[in-house]
Parts: sequence; structure tokens; C-alpha cells
Amino acid sequence: MSTEKRINSAADPYAQLLEGEETVEDLDRKSSDRKPGKGKKNRWVIPSAVGAVVLVAAAAVFANMPRTAAAPEVSAVLVEKKDIHQITDTNGTVESNQLQVCASPVAASLAEALPELGQTVKKGDVVVSFDTTDLENEWKKASLSGDASMSENANTIAKADQSAADLQSASADVQSLESAVDQQRQVIYSLNAAIANRQAELSAGVTGLQNRLTELQSRQSSLQTQIAQMQTEQQTALQAGQTYDSAALDQAQSDLEAVSQEIVSVQQQINSAPSAETDSVLASNQLQLQAEQDRLSDLQTELSEARSRQQTAEQSELSQESRDALQANDDLARLNTMTAQQKLDLAKAGIQAEFDGVVISRGELDKGRAVTEGMELLTIANRSDLSVKIKVPKSDYGDVREGQKADIRIGDHTYTGTVKSVSGLVETDEKGASVLTAQVRIDNPDEGAVIGIDAQVSIHSADASQVPVISSEILNSGVDGDFVYTVGEDGKVKKTSVTVGIRTDTEAEIRSGLSAGDTVLQSLPDGLQVGDAVTPVLDNAGETTEASSVS
Repeated sequence: MSTEKRINSAADPYAQLLEGEETVEDLDRKSSDRKPGKGKKNRWVIPSAVGAVVLVAAAAVFANMPRTAAAPEVSAVLVEKKDIHQITDTNGTVESNQLQVCASPVAASLAEALPELGQTVKKGDVVVSFDTTDLENEWKKASLSGDASMSENANTIAKADQSAADLQSASADVQSLESAVDQQRQVIYSLNAAIANRQAELSAGVTGLQNRLTELQSRQSSLQTQIAQMQTEQQTALQAGQTYDSAALDQAQSDLEAVSQEIVSVQQQINSAPSAETDSVLASNQLQLQAEQDRLSDLQTELSEARSRQQTAEQSELSQESRDALQANDDLARLNTMTAQQKLDLAKAGIQAEFDGVVISRGELDKGRAVTEGMELLTIANRSDLSVKIKVPKSDYGDVREGQKADIRIGDHTYTGTVKSVSGLVETDEKGASVLTAQVRIDNPDEGAVIGIDAQVSIHSADASQVPVISSEILNSGVDGDFVYTVGEDGKVKKTSVTVGIRTDTEAEIRSGLSAGDTVLQSLPDGLQVGDAVTPVLDNAGETTEASSVS
């Protein structure tokens, strides 16, 4: 496959004025007498008023250049502003972007022969039809078998559900009764504790009184002994004719009287204190304890009965594995019926074209031919969604990108298009060249865009309007990048670095470093170097040029 790059450019021409009194005709004559330099161009002409303005500007520049008798003449050009268009030409094959591969959805026989190769179809057309006799029989058989199986399983599951309900009820009763028994035992425990506490309270009350009585009796005995001693001392003093202070004796006797009264009171309290046999609170607790113990016995009997029902229900329950097996059988029966129904529906519907298209492949299958499920029967290509498949040389990888516009020619028909995709894999074509595959979508294809036909494609790789352009032959490359030799206002040679934009085999866009009207040497002749004074001799580069390269 060949790929062409070409550049079309157009700009206003420039003219040159020589020093002194020379006319345009003198300039024309002298230009024809000079030997061409590297990359010879046509001579300059003055085609318009715009060109005349440029000529005057150029003449002013040259008039101000210092001149010496020794300044050699060198071939030069003026930088021009042009429109530059880089177009990549290639060819490829028209393909459809959308294919419908028609595979049989069922195992059945064809009711009609398949469409022929190249036959056009409309969206919704039935392109494959099936004989549904066998599928209808299979559906009836699956339906009857499934109904019988599911009915039997339903009875089994109903019984199992009842057993499960009984088990659930019995289990709930067991749980409730176990909780009630535990609570009842707690009530009995609390009553026993209350009875024990009451008995302890009764015992503690009597014991306290008895202890107090003992203390009082001891105090009484001590006071009696003390009083007797005081009375003896008083008697002795009186007999001796001495005076005796009886205040202490009086106080002791008073204390003894108080203690004796308290002893009587405590004794009365002891005698009237309730006992375990007579305490009403204790008697009430003991009666309640007996009632709660009877209630516990009843609950334990009910719990035993509930556990018996639970055990019976567990023995009658259907295991989960058995339930799963029955459910699986039902699912399988339903699936078989549904599958048979779906296959019958699919066969009745046949295969319809999903879009307007053309048959590009088909099996050799006639009416009545049996086909298997999944067998590919034919392929339909969409005729309204087309692309041209092209191969791009590896060297042109950067020139072809997604989104670029393209002009497409198929026979006498022309179309516009857009680069849809560029492969990220380099392949080797039949000629051994390294290429990448790209797809160019055709805008609004009509009947002239036939699938499989060859197409010429021109891709608009790059465009720039009215930019500085020079011949690619005068570009030089060094370690620091691209450069050219220019003539400064002082008439001396300068090395000028440039940034190149769009580049073809014949011309290059200059994005920085040069401006329109700058003087650039065609080449630096032997014996000259940067800084030498020269007399530039301008060649005509104003006409539209075109160059191409084949890769």
C-alpha cells in the first residue's frame, strides 16, 4: 500500500529592487543571467500592489546594508507567508462498523432457505425462519411432566410445613415454660429467703431484749451492793457521832429504782415478743411458699408435655436437605417448561435484521436443513455505518490521529470522513512493511459506498494559515536543533535558530526564529562563514509549489 504526503501552499509573491537606477526589467535580465543555487526556484515577479509594498520594504533593507567591493553574491530567498496543508494520501477497503452475526437460537429445521450473498435486507425483515413442530411437542411434554412433579412436591412440602409449624409451636411452648419454671424457682427462692430473714429478725429481737435484761440485772446487782455498802458506812458514821453525806446514797437508790423499772419493762417485752409459731408475717410467707411450690410442680408437668410434643414434631419434620431437593426439582421442572416455551417463542419469531444491511456471509443451508443451537447461519453488515480500513506506515504514525478530517473517493463518488481510530500495535503487511491499522468513518454513506470495495483516502494531517514558510532544503540541523543562515541588516551572515512546525519533503513552517520578509541564504558557500559580508541575490519562491513522497 502506498501513502503520499503533499503540501499545497499559496502566498502573495514578492519582488526585488536592485540598487541605483535599475528597473524591474534590469532585475529580470540579471536574474536570468545568474547561476541557480541549491534548490533552484523560479525568478521573482511583481504581480500585485501587495507585492509592490513588499518590494519597497525589501529595497529599503538592502539600501541600508553596508557594501564593500569584496562582498560576494550569494543565492537567497525572502521568508514568505503562506497557507500550508499537509495531506496524507492512502487507500484502503470499505468495511461496516456494525455486523449482525445471526446464530441459531434453537435446534430446529429451517422453514425457508437463507438469503443469498449480497442480498439487501431491511430492518425488521425475518432473515431466518424455523419449523416449530418438534419444539411445540417438546413444550407440551415439559409442561405436563413439570405440573405432575410440582404437584407431588407441593403435597410433601405442605405436610412438612405443618410439622414445622407444630415444631415451632412446641419449641415456643418449651422456651416459654422453661422461662416460667426458672422464674417460679426464683419466686420460691425469694420466699425462702424472706422466711429465713423473718425468723432471723424474730430471733434477733428476743436476743437483744434478753441481752438488755442481763445488762440491767447486772447493773441492778451492782447498785444493790453499792447501796448496801453505803448504808453500812452511814450506820458506822452515825454510831460514831459523825456526819455522813447521804447524797450519793440517795442517787444510788434512785438509779436502782430506775433500773428495776426498766427490768420490769424489758421482761414484759420479752414475754410479749412474737415467736416463729405465732408470727403472722412468717405464717403468711409460709402459706405463699406452699402455693408457689404447687405452681412450680404444675409448670414442670406442662414443660414435660411440651418437650414431648417438640420431640414428636422433630421426628416428623422434613430436613432442609430434603426441602432443598424438592425445591430444586420444582425449579428444574419450571426451567424445563420455561426453556421449552422460550425456544418455541424464539423459533416462532425467527431471526430479524437489526438494521438495513447486506448479507456478507451465509451457510449453505436449504429449506428443511436441521441446525443446532448456536450455529452461525449468516452475517449482515450495516450499510449506513461504514469505515475505510487503511494501513499507515510506521514512519507516518504521528501524522494520522483520531478526529482528523478526510476526503474519501470511491469510484466516481466522493465523501467526507473522520479518523475514528488508530491501532496501537505495529504489524507487518504482506510486503513486509511495518504499518499501523486505522479506521476512517465515512460521513453519510450512500449506495456508492459498497462494502469490500477499494477507496482512496486523503487525510488532512495538519493545516496552518498564513504562516512563515521556507524550503525544507535550506534547513540545517545541529546539536542545538534546526537553524538557517540569514543576512542581517549589517549585510553579514548570521546563524539563526528556528522552531519548525509543519514539515513536508519540500517545505517547512517556521514557528519562531524567522518572520515574513527575512532574508535566508539558500546555502552557505564554501569559503564563507558566519560574520562575513555578503550580497544576497534573491530567487523567486512565490509560486505555489507541490511535492510528494512515497513511503
